[in-house]
Amino acid sequence: MTNPLEWVAVLLGIANIILLVRRSIWNFPVSIVMVLLYFEIFREARLYSDMLLQLFFLIVQAWGWWAWSRAGGMDGPIRVERLSTLTRLLWLGGTMVATAIWGWGMYRFTDAAAPWWDAAVAMGSVAAQILLTRRAIGY
Repeated sequence: MTNPLEWVAVLLGIANIILLVRRSIWNFPVSIVMVLLYFEIFREARLYSDMLLQLFFLIVQAWGWWAWSRAGGMDGPIRVERLSTLTRLLWLGGTMVATAIWGWGMYRFTDAAAPWWDAAVAMGSVAAQILLTRRAIGY
């Protein structure tokens, strides 16, 4: 990491994790700034899938901030769902199909630096975010 923007984004990511652990609503504005910085970092690196992924994260963070502020925070226990083996396999298969489709689109229609790896990170991140939002884990 030589780009100062990357250092700031990483530091904001660490701050975001600390705020999440403390269950502070301030994690949302911190993560929104972080996401916007990563959007620019990935744009400069021609990692377009990761760049667009940041827009997804921006929407999720804005929604989370809105939902949290309406609910008054979450001080109580959090219920977590464990996925069945079949559900895990379906999520894995769906993520692989989404990666193949997205990767092909990035390869075919852009000058992405690493379209297939970029697609795998992006689609894996989308799946992980959805499962996180549902509070579902695969083990």
